[in-house]
Amino acid sequence: MSAGTTHPRLRVFGCTTAPSFQFNRANAIPRLLAAIHLRFGLPATLAPELARLTKMADREAAYLESTQLAGFTAAEAKRFFGTPPEVSAALERDYLTPWSARDAEARYLKQFAALVKH
Repeated sequence: MSAGTTHPRLRVFGCTTAPSFQFNRANAIPRLLAAIHLRFGLPATLAPELARLTKMADREAAYLESTQLAGFTAAEAKRFFGTPPEVSAALERDYLTPWSARDAEARYLKQFAALVKH
């Protein structure tokens, strides 16, 4: 197919030129986040303070997951995710101890059902 021609399948959808499939990460990430936020009833763009807190919580969770579940050393996790967060014994017991597949599935389905209702 020469430049300037259209693939027959694209013409079915009204396309007259071949689409560009270049991935632009700078545009894709904010658009993906906006779509996720809107799906769960949040504003497309979060207030700066809420966005900052979300990033901080994500880094803290990544640190804990890496050291408690994925086998990273504390030094490795600190290098990637920063200072370790303070964690209560209850939080560690409930969320940082690996669950059985059956328990994880039940918890996931319960939470998913609650989110979908909104």
